Amino acid sequence: MANYNVGILQTSVNAQNNHTLTSSAPTDVFKFELNQSGTINLNLHDISSGDDADLYLYRDNGNGYLDSGDTRITSSRNGGNSNDTIAHSATAGTYFAEVERYAN
Repeated sequence: MANYNVGILQTSVNAQNNHTLTSSAPTDVFKFELNQSGTINLNLHDISSGDDADLYLYRDNGNGYLDSGDTRITSSRNGGNSNDTIAHSATAGTYFAEVERYAN
C-alpha cells in the first residue's frame, strides 16, 4: 500500500463552511479523493486556548455529499485544545474530513 502526502488543506480546498466554526455553523467538511489504497493522515492542530474541536473521517456512499448514508470510519475527540489526529489505512474512494466545534 503506497502513502501519498497531499499536503495541508489550504483555503483553495472546498469547505462546506469556508473554514470557519461558529455556534450557528459548528461544523466544516473537507472532501478529498484517494486514487488508490493508502494511509489517510489527518491532523487538526493549533486549536485556540479555551476552544475544543473534534475530527471525524467518513467514506462517501457514492453521491458526493456527506450525509447519513456515509460510513463514519473513525474519529479523534481529544478534550480541550489538544491536537486531534487520525491515521487510517484506506482503499481508493471519496472521503470526508469533518471538523466539529465542541466548545467555545
